[in-house]
Amino acid sequence: AGLFKFPAERKNIRIVLGVHPGIGKIRTDKFLLTEAMKNILENAIDYSPAGSNIDVSVSQNGERYFISITNEGEAISEGDQGKIFDKFFRGDVGKNSRKDGSGLGLFIAKTAVRANRGEISLKSPVKNGKGASFTISLPAG
Repeated sequence: AGLFKFPAERKNIRIVLGVHPGIGKIRTDKFLLTEAMKNILENAIDYSPAGSNIDVSVSQNGERYFISITNEGEAISEGDQGKIFDKFFRGDVGKNSRKDGSGLGLFIAKTAVRANRGEISLKSPVKNGKGASFTISLPAG
């Protein structure tokens, strides 16, 4: 979280971490998982309104771990959702609010998660027609 402290503080965004009890050690390639989380969290900060929260939760359900990052920004349109993980794709919200993006962040996140035998999914909107939640699912063993 230290890497994201300044960008989040600059927008008065609070990152809230919730780890469910009993979570064991997740066996992954730490570099790749860190890269995936970094790209998703950077986007969550960039596309969140000032003064909002970003929730990061870690849970386990049977043989899967789940890491979810949820923001309170603009919802991602249905048309963009099917392409959001494609290389060089930039959705309408990204084109309008972040001029310097390359369209590689979520593609890199997807590639890194799959290299760890995991999956990544998107739910948007999350609440009251706003927000996006990216969930990484990883095998427990």
